[in-house]
Amino acid sequence: MEFEYKALTANEWSEVLADIANRSVFGNLSYLESFEQAYGVGKKLVGVYADSKPYLLITFFEDKGRIVCPNHYYFQFVWEKESSASWRKIMVWEFLMNELKKRYSQIHFRLPLSVHDVRPFEWAGFTYQLKHTYIKTLDERPYHQNLKRILAKKHNYTFGTQTDDKLVWSKHRGDLKAFLFSASFISKTIAYFEILQQKELVATYNIYADGGLLSSIIVLIDKHEQKAYFPLIGKIDLAQSGAAAYLYDYAFSQLKKQGIKQVDLYGANMKSIARFKHKFEPELERFFEVEYNHSANVLVGLKSKLKEVAKKIVRS
Repeated sequence: MEFEYKALTANEWSEVLADIANRSVFGNLSYLESFEQAYGVGKKLVGVYADSKPYLLITFFEDKGRIVCPNHYYFQFVWEKESSASWRKIMVWEFLMNELKKRYSQIHFRLPLSVHDVRPFEWAGFTYQLKHTYIKTLDERPYHQNLKRILAKKHNYTFGTQTDDKLVWSKHRGDLKAFLFSASFISKTIAYFEILQQKELVATYNIYADGGLLSSIIVLIDKHEQKAYFPLIGKIDLAQSGAAAYLYDYAFSQLKKQGIKQVDLYGANMKSIARFKHKFEPELERFFEVEYNHSANVLVGLKSKLKEVAKKIVRS
């Protein structure tokens, strides 16, 4: 089967998405445009076709001859025609990787949870990292006993949704600064979430103590997939007993009312954060980050050849 690499226009992208089941927020043009506005990168909408039919659809961002991940909250949008058991699925990925390597000196993907097989990337000279996230299903499943005890206690906290925007962004800006992120990173990150809020793709869920904003969760909402994501959670002073648990529980209850069935909690790779999120009884899922660097691969290839030459000299 002969494959074809197609760079799609926005109209072509919308048309092809209308014909497939997977229309997650990560393929939403408004969502992708928010990265262009905040980070100054260019979105690419790409399909691998055969016999005029799409076999793979993917989005990514380019910057100065490289494919980049603008931030660590982002996942690629990927749609695949073939089942996981099909060898043709591997062939499609191999074709795409070869085409991208012709066009870009560096490639960095944060693959979605649906992509389990990284062998085509490894065979194409990519390195990869295995990472984890927590997925909470919003059913009647109880929390961990320790968390249930906390939530059963009386408290004086109050909550709000989409309230006090200026305070919310100021809070998150200050928290990121406390984590020693650069001024550039903070500016772009906050701008990115503000743009998403303007496009009605994110919501803020806030907790208050004594009338003042205590913390906030920024939630990316995918209505089509009935799924939400918690990319950014504000710091909460340890003196505020149980506040983080109350805020999460409030956000879950509000999302459930909107028909959201699952929440990606992020943050399963850091032990201290993972330990807290584990108490909500989520499922641990894995995903991969893959990277390719042409210069590094050339150097590795050269070293390998030199070793072979050295071995031949020694043997002779």
